Amino acid sequence: MAIPRAVSRMATLELRWRSTTALGRVVLFIVLLVSAGLRSTDALAQDRAATADSRSLLIRGTLDAPAVEPIIRAFRALHPAVRVEYEERSSIELHTRFLRAAENGEATADLVMSSAIDLQMKLVNDGHALVHHTPHARALPEWAIWRGEAFAFSFEPVVMVYNRVLLPPELRPTSRYRLVDLLRNDTQRFQGRIGTYDPARSGTGYLYLTQDMEHSPIVWELIRALSEASVQLFATSSSVIDAVASGDLLIGYNVVGSYALARATSDPRLDVIMPEDYTLVVARTAFISRHGRHPDLARLFLDFLLSRNGQQVIAGPSGLFPIRADAGAESIADLNRRTFGGARAVRMSPGLLVYVDRLKREKVLSRWRDAIQAGAPLP
Repeated sequence: MAIPRAVSRMATLELRWRSTTALGRVVLFIVLLVSAGLRSTDALAQDRAATADSRSLLIRGTLDAPAVEPIIRAFRALHPAVRVEYEERSSIELHTRFLRAAENGEATADLVMSSAIDLQMKLVNDGHALVHHTPHARALPEWAIWRGEAFAFSFEPVVMVYNRVLLPPELRPTSRYRLVDLLRNDTQRFQGRIGTYDPARSGTGYLYLTQDMEHSPIVWELIRALSEASVQLFATSSSVIDAVASGDLLIGYNVVGSYALARATSDPRLDVIMPEDYTLVVARTAFISRHGRHPDLARLFLDFLLSRNGQQVIAGPSGLFPIRADAGAESIADLNRRTFGGARAVRMSPGLLVYVDRLKREKVLSRWRDAIQAGAPLP
């Protein structure tokens, strides 16, 4: 019968112990201790790795399933023993449920991903995130990391989408100014047939509204024109895009660019417009929750998300815009050239926290409701 290596090694050392001098015995005793210690350390590291690989990583986010599934598949190809559970939430639901769990001392998701960058920053600012030192920091734009806790992993142009079969080319709303003119000069055509986010139900929609307030001198004039056209209000971009594709709507305003572009590629009824006056560009962000069960697995996934490999998956099968310039896809600089310098990046900064203040939010939504009150009922 074969003798185990560890037993054989100990026996050899024991024989040497018996045949050596007193000084030699001391040296061999130290060798025995060090050898046993190294083996214990290796075994402990292997046990920890096996334990980590047997646990589940819980991610909650606003990304649609078709966009996030390729990322998870690519991650699991590298870490096949790590189970990943993803739960899709609206941005407001994601935020409120996280806070409720944290306040009740319950476990949250390990990693939180959202397109509502202002709500993400609020959670980070209030101490709910862990600092993460990613090895990919040098490859990211400087503005893509906030306090070492929040990380931008993709960006989104905010666009308009229209039904090119039902809307003549000369009526394309190439800018917000053009959209206001169309709604006022051809009221009957557009009555009840333009849709956008409901900022009261969607954190992403609220973010887009506040950024329009920052960048557009005609934002309230546009909202009044939407109201006069009995605008239809939705909780998600996908719902707006679906309604435009079906012909229920002619135009969708302020929808997520990657979703619209992906649909337009496969659906000839749809076309996408990046407004000429300015095109908002909003980062998607992720942070590691302080209240999650497995922050080590969240770090592993976040590093993959920010790696060149992960960014190429984001740019490829996921159909999103990667944050890294070396991912082989359109960058923010490219987008800015495409919009003739009209890209307006919404980046992580303390200024975004102004609009998530409870009183400020109530004031903004109250003004919005006053301006939109003549619109159609919510679907």
